[in-house]
Amino acid sequence: MRWSNKRAAGGAALALAVVTAGLGWRFVPAVRWGGAAAVGATPPLDPLGGTLAVPRGGLVLCLGDSLTYGAQRWGGVLPPIHGAGSKRVATPFPETLARVLRGQATVRNLGYPADTAAMGSKRWETAPRADLVVLLYGTNDANPRGWRTAVPVDTYRHVLEALIRREVGQGAQVLVLAPPPAGTAYADAAIAPYRAAARAAAAAEGVAFADPAAFLKDIPVPLQADGLHLRAEATARIGEGLARRITVR
Repeated sequence: MRWSNKRAAGGAALALAVVTAGLGWRFVPAVRWGGAAAVGATPPLDPLGGTLAVPRGGLVLCLGDSLTYGAQRWGGVLPPIHGAGSKRVATPFPETLARVLRGQATVRNLGYPADTAAMGSKRWETAPRADLVVLLYGTNDANPRGWRTAVPVDTYRHVLEALIRREVGQGAQVLVLAPPPAGTAYADAAIAPYRAAARAAAAAEGVAFADPAAFLKDIPVPLQADGLHLRAEATARIGEGLARRITVR
C-alpha cells in the first residue's frame, strides 16, 4: 500500500511537471492545503436588484453547470443526480439554500456538469414553472481549460438573455449569478469576460444579479484542487448568501 501511494504521488508529480513544461504555469492551479485559491484579485461585481419575494410553498429552480450540481472532482459525498456520473460535495448551494429556507419553499437543483448556457437552456426547457429561477452558466462557455472552442462571449450573453426572457415570460423572477473566479491564470482570464457578460445580461433584462465571489471573499481556499470546481465550504457559502436575498412570504 505504501509503495502504491508513493507511485501514485510520483505519477501525479510527473503529470504536473509535464503539464507545466508543455503548457506553462498559467495552467497550474494555485494549490493550497485542502484545495486551490482563486488567482484573480478583481473585486466582486456589484449586485443588481434587491430582495426577492417567494411565496410560502413556492418553487425555486437552480439551473446551471457542475458548479450548481456541486460536482466533486475526486471522491464525493452526495450521490449523482439527473443521470450525471460524478458524485457531489456535501453542500451544493441549492441544497444549502433549501436548508436555510427551512422548507418554506421547494428548491430544486437542476445543475448538470459540462453544460453551457445553450445546453442548459435546452436541457431544462420543459422544467416546471417556478417562482424564482437562479441561473449560473458561463464557466463552460468560456472554455477555461483550453481543450475546446469557447462560445463567443456575445453569443453567451444573447443565449443568457433569451433564457432570462423565457423564464420571466413564464412568470418567474430571475437571479443571475456570475461564474466565479478560477484557480489558474488561464482559466481566470478566460472566465472574466463571461462574468461581466452575465451581469450585463441581467442589467439588460432588468433582473437580479449576484457575484458568488462576494460570498467567497473571506474563504482563502474556495476551490477544489483542480482550480475550477468549488469546495463544500464555498458551495455552502453561496447558498447562505442567496438566502439573504430571498424572503418567503
